[in-house]
Amino acid sequence: MTRGVRTCAAARLLRWLWLLGALLACGVAGAAPSPLVRLKVELLALDASVREVDAARQAPALSADAVQLTLPFRDHGSWLRITPSMLPVRSVLIVEGNVSGPLTLVLPYGARETRTKLRPAPDMPVAAYAQVFELPDVLVRGTPLLLHVSHQHRAIVRVKLMDAEAWRAEERLRLVSNAVFYTAVLTFAVIAACYWAVLRERMLGHYTLYQLTLLLFTACNAGYVYAWPGGALWARLGMHGQWLLATLAMVFSLGFTRGFLSLPQQAPRLSRLYARLRAAALAGAALLLLSPVHLDYAGVVLSVAILVNYLLLLGTGVCMTLRGNRYAVYYIVSWAPLTVSVALRALQGMGVRLPFEGEFLYALSLVWQALVLTIGMADQVLAARRERDVARQAAAQAAQLELQNTYLKENMRLREEVERMSRHDLKTPLASIVALPRLVREAGALNADQAELLALVERAGYRVLTMVNLSLDLLKMEQGSYRFEPAAVDLELLLHKVVADLGALTAARRVSVCVRQRSGPEAAPMLALAEETLCYSILANLLKNAIEAAPQDSVVTIRLVPGDPLWVHIHNLGAVPAAVRGRFFEKYATAGKSDGSGFGTYSARLMARIQEGELVMRTDEAEGTTLSLRLRSAAGHGAAPARPADAPPQDTDRPDEAELPRLNVLIVDDDEHNLLVMRRSLPSPPLTLRTAATGCAALQAHEAQPADVIFMDLEMPLMSGVEAVQALRAREKETRCRPTLVVALTSHEDEATRSRCLQAGFDLYLSKPVGRQELHRALRGAGGVPGGQTAVSPVPPQPLPDPQAALELDPDLRDTLPSFLHSRRQALDEMAQALREGDGASLRSIAHRLAGSFALHGFRWAAHCCQQIEHADADAPVLQAQLEALRRHLETVRITFGEMQA
Repeated sequence: MTRGVRTCAAARLLRWLWLLGALLACGVAGAAPSPLVRLKVELLALDASVREVDAARQAPALSADAVQLTLPFRDHGSWLRITPSMLPVRSVLIVEGNVSGPLTLVLPYGARETRTKLRPAPDMPVAAYAQVFELPDVLVRGTPLLLHVSHQHRAIVRVKLMDAEAWRAEERLRLVSNAVFYTAVLTFAVIAACYWAVLRERMLGHYTLYQLTLLLFTACNAGYVYAWPGGALWARLGMHGQWLLATLAMVFSLGFTRGFLSLPQQAPRLSRLYARLRAAALAGAALLLLSPVHLDYAGVVLSVAILVNYLLLLGTGVCMTLRGNRYAVYYIVSWAPLTVSVALRALQGMGVRLPFEGEFLYALSLVWQALVLTIGMADQVLAARRERDVARQAAAQAAQLELQNTYLKENMRLREEVERMSRHDLKTPLASIVALPRLVREAGALNADQAELLALVERAGYRVLTMVNLSLDLLKMEQGSYRFEPAAVDLELLLHKVVADLGALTAARRVSVCVRQRSGPEAAPMLALAEETLCYSILANLLKNAIEAAPQDSVVTIRLVPGDPLWVHIHNLGAVPAAVRGRFFEKYATAGKSDGSGFGTYSARLMARIQEGELVMRTDEAEGTTLSLRLRSAAGHGAAPARPADAPPQDTDRPDEAELPRLNVLIVDDDEHNLLVMRRSLPSPPLTLRTAATGCAALQAHEAQPADVIFMDLEMPLMSGVEAVQALRAREKETRCRPTLVVALTSHEDEATRSRCLQAGFDLYLSKPVGRQELHRALRGAGGVPGGQTAVSPVPPQPLPDPQAALELDPDLRDTLPSFLHSRRQALDEMAQALREGDGASLRSIAHRLAGSFALHGFRWAAHCCQQIEHADADAPVLQAQLEALRRHLETVRITFGEMQA
């Protein structure tokens, strides 16, 4: 606990102690001394019962005192000789003390009067903590009286002789003070009960029961309970009843302390100790209630146990205060005076004489404890209420945020769906556009200018189609689901194409672009291990920004640096504004461009990192800005050359239509241009072609005349292609007829759509635009002609090799293979570390990278295993087993290079 917290707690404790001292001073000042009559009290050297009166008259005195005597241990009781020096007209003899047995007064003429707390006399008012004897008027002063006290343990008695009227006045004052005491304690108990009824906290219930049992114990000890109606029933328990109440008060005090000081949360060991002490106290209470004999020494044992219990409670409060528990200060302030008063009463019960009466201090300490603990509980309840209100507010805010997140997710889903539909709507006419130049070329002879124009239209259409596909790929990159398929990309050739495409912008901005040519032995093509579409988009974005940022009549230079990795540096004399330098590559960061979206550099860096490269920027007011793209070199990786993004499919040569079987083909599409392209791409004869614009129309046409092959679009009005094929498969199953080959034609290329189609019942899945060769391959497969396609995907999957089989690799990989295997083993160690740390994102990223590199080098089984790890949703032991299998495969696999074995 810090010094500030300790100082605050000490100051609060001093304020409480000052208030307690003021109350004690007021109580002492208000207590008026009693008008007493002088008398002589002698303890006789006699241990005898009440019947031994004659022996008592002859017994010598053991000790004498004017007011208070300490009674020793006895078997039958003690005899006292009381000699008054004077007698009022109407006098009463008052005997006070911690004696519960009967008191018998023997008058000089032999008459006896007996008083007991358990059976109060009906003709005498109940006096708190005292027994009263009215003396006869004929009694002469100096006449000795005999008093028998029935006890066994050490006890202290105080004998007083008073005027009857003075005693009644004093007793009325004591009765009023006791009424105030019981009313105050009962009020605090009712307040705690109300807290308990509302909040239902066990700690409040324990405190309420503690106050009530302590109140009943005090009333029994004073003798009030036995004078109430029905008190005789409780009197049958004798002293066991009082001791039972004291034991139960101890049980409830332990339970209250455990909850008030939060022991289960802040001191678990102490909490377990309290639980054991409560169980032991409950066992003692049961023993007192059920014991058939009187337990003589139970009172002494209970007094010691209560004192030890109070000291333990006080020590617990001090310990929790040192631990920083703010409510422990209330606990110490309330429990310290009561502990002192209980200790004094315990000493009094063991026969120790005190210079003052302990009942007043005990009653005041009980009221003080009830007051302070009630304030402390109110503070705790208010704090709990504030915490509950804060928790409710936080829960409401969390619910509101969750609702907002739900709305955002729904909006994102709707946006993605709109973008998906937009891409579909764009790709549908684009598929027709890129197919029409081929149909025009096949229709007749064209001159050179016409062929060049058609080729330009075709390349532009394919480039636009590639850009539309790239928008979906960017979303996959952000989600981490993009599959990188590297190939060998000639960066120099690609740069010249980008410069040519941006020629109009260069002329409009009056900027020249200079690509520094390489010469000498390094003039070999710079091949990057990348994807041409992504590289084209990166370079086009960077060069376009450089041209727009460059001053007029300046030069934008592009410098290529060979090696591994490869570097492309694009420099212009303009400087990036200081406001966006720190977030240059962040999404939507833009400055100085009215039409800028701030998405170009973000997407460029994202595409660079997907290709295991990097994009960095350096800018200076004097030197300008340089953007540097780093990519891996394709040298030594055996990657196949990339197909240009704007190149049409290689099916321009008209295939041999005689190879096609005679089939009844149904084409289903809601776009008339697509129907036209499909009809022109499929020869008739030998094919019989029919068309339908909706799924319903397709089902009706098929029912009227069954088709051998159905080419079906997915998104159509009234009934989609998925619903139509599901209805077709259900009808085929019902009629037990031969299944029709159904081919899905769609502009979507995502894996989710492909999987949904194949699960719905499609046999093949083709993405628009579809080349003539792909269509003919599907038709030949339906007709059983060799070379046809019969698998459930456009490219038949190759069988997975045996992991123990030897691998035959490209001889060019011989020199780089050891370093490659060493780096792959290090990557496997990184995957194992990510698996141990539960970092699923890193695990999937490394597995994705390994899958591509293993596939490029010809390790097909290892690539397949990495793909399973990347997309698996398995437990850690399963993934660990797959990693071990990969390690064993790399250690034991046999590798050959042509005819030689490594």
